[in-house]
Amino acid sequence: MKKLYRIHQYILIASLAFVPTIALAQYGTPKANQNGDFTTSVPANIFRNYWIVVDSDPRGLNCRWSPQLPRREWDADNVVWPTLNIEQWPVVRRFPKNTRLTVYHGHGGGTMLNDTRGLPWVTVDLGDDRACLVRANQRFIKPD
Repeated sequence: MKKLYRIHQYILIASLAFVPTIALAQYGTPKANQNGDFTTSVPANIFRNYWIVVDSDPRGLNCRWSPQLPRREWDADNVVWPTLNIEQWPVVRRFPKNTRLTVYHGHGGGTMLNDTRGLPWVTVDLGDDRACLVRANQRFIKPD
């Protein structure tokens, strides 16, 4: 009986080790659509966590944030969201080509946001519970 228990224990451990791999394999590496945009319906907890900047602009890839939004998520209780014309929001950070970006999941788990034109943006972690948004397009970033 003890040997049978041990075999079941190993099977359980082995199967749990493959759960994240299976979940990611189900969705695979994000693919750009015909416009080069990365869109997703992937659950936030298995969304691609890292992206590489491929934008060749010598000034770097713009990362934007609205001054109407709090810098820290826990200050967001009574915030009224600004118009999502994100392309017009101020640039708060620039990332040089080949920079590895980490997605900001936050407490709500959101990773992507569409602007008023319907174009996707990825939320990037700046540390200290702060974030900014970069365009989720293959001209600017690629999955890592």
